[in-house]
Amino acid sequence: MAMIRFEGVTIAYQKQTVLENVNLEIEKGIITTFLGPNGSGKTSLISSINGTIKPVCGKIYIDDKDISKLKTKKLAGIVATVPQLYNTNFNFTVLEMILLGRSPHIGYVPGKDDIDKADEAIEKIGIEYLRDKEFNRLSGGERQLVMIARAIAQDTEVILLDEPTSYLDLKNQLKVLNVVKQINSSQKVTCIMTLHDPNHALMYSDKIVMFKNGTLETGTIEDMINARNIYEVYGVKADIVKVNNKKFVIPDY
Repeated sequence: MAMIRFEGVTIAYQKQTVLENVNLEIEKGIITTFLGPNGSGKTSLISSINGTIKPVCGKIYIDDKDISKLKTKKLAGIVATVPQLYNTNFNFTVLEMILLGRSPHIGYVPGKDDIDKADEAIEKIGIEYLRDKEFNRLSGGERQLVMIARAIAQDTEVILLDEPTSYLDLKNQLKVLNVVKQINSSQKVTCIMTLHDPNHALMYSDKIVMFKNGTLETGTIEDMINARNIYEVYGVKADIVKVNNKKFVIPDY
């Protein structure tokens, strides 16, 4: 069953077309990863789902609802976003940052239920030790975990993650991706990620959307991550090898 559907979507900036006539369905309750080189339109397409970017033509449907007809607050109750890197000029605590995710559900002041939801998200991510610390004083990996907790507290059907491993060391990359996998499996939230590393996509995805010179191809990780596609997308020769029943992309240096 399709959770998100693109019908004839074209995205352009100042008359320069980034993606043209996109027709794509994203399944409900799985992890779909967008793979492609820089500038291929991955972030643009993910931003069109939360309404940050408006297509110049075409329609986007979430659960059969045309998002162009949804008010911002209504859409925020359906889709949460974890950006690449988030900074704030305010000295919010971690709890306060996560409570911002409750905005679609509250009026002016968070209630007890909102604080409980925030604390539940903090517990799920395992960042109780950060609850009262200043967000701006956290490391990049800690900030990403807080932003994922905020997305969980937002209590949506879809979570978008734009380059969630950017600026993180290997340990924190794996921690963040494991958290995404855990959220998807335990809560059946539809997760859409943009990633650079095909190996991360192999390890943490159910479906792949590959961005090739303005066109999109989609399929399972078995179908999409192969030597031919890696070369066509990145211009890099690579072998696909199996170690302990796990597949890896090994580039030809």
